[in-house]
Amino acid sequence: VIAAVSVAAHTVGVNMGFQVASMFSPGTSEHESSFAVMKNWFAIILILTLNIHHVFIEGLYKSFLVVPIGPTADAAALAKVAINIVHEVFVLGLRLAAPLISVQILINISLGLLNRALPSLNVFIISFPISFIVAMVILFITITSYLSVLGNYGMQKEVAWFESMRRVFVPVSSP
Repeated sequence: VIAAVSVAAHTVGVNMGFQVASMFSPGTSEHESSFAVMKNWFAIILILTLNIHHVFIEGLYKSFLVVPIGPTADAAALAKVAINIVHEVFVLGLRLAAPLISVQILINISLGLLNRALPSLNVFIISFPISFIVAMVILFITITSYLSVLGNYGMQKEVAWFESMRRVFVPVSSP
C-alpha cells in the first residue's frame, strides 16, 4: 500500500514540478518530493486511524500458520507472486493518481493553447503556480475517494495474499 502511494505521489509530483525540490526520505532511502512525503503520511495516518495495522499484525501471525518455518520456496511460484505484487502496486498507484493526472493533462493542454494564443505571455512562469493550486484543490476535493480506495484495498487483498503464499512455499518432505 505504501509503495503504491509512493508510485502515485511520484507520478503526480513529477507532473506538478515537485521533483525539482526533492528531499532525502530515510523510510525509502531515496530522494522524494515533498508531495510524495505528504501523501505517504496521509496513507500512514489512514492505516493507523482505521486500525488497518491490526490487519497487518494479524497477517504476520497467520503467515506462520499458513507457511510454517522450514519449507522451501518454489522459485517459479515466487517469481509469479513478485510480478503480481509489482502489478498490483502499479495499478493501485495509477488508481490513486488518476484524478490528479487527468487534471494535470488538462492544465498542460490549456496552457499550451494559451501559449499559442498569446505568444508574448510567458506560460512557463505561470504554469507552476497554476498547476500547484489546481492540483491541491483537486486533491482536497478527492481526498475522501483517495482514503476510500486505500481503506478498501487492504481488506480486499488480505485473503489473496495468503493464498499466494500458500502456493509459493512447498512443505519440506519428512525423511
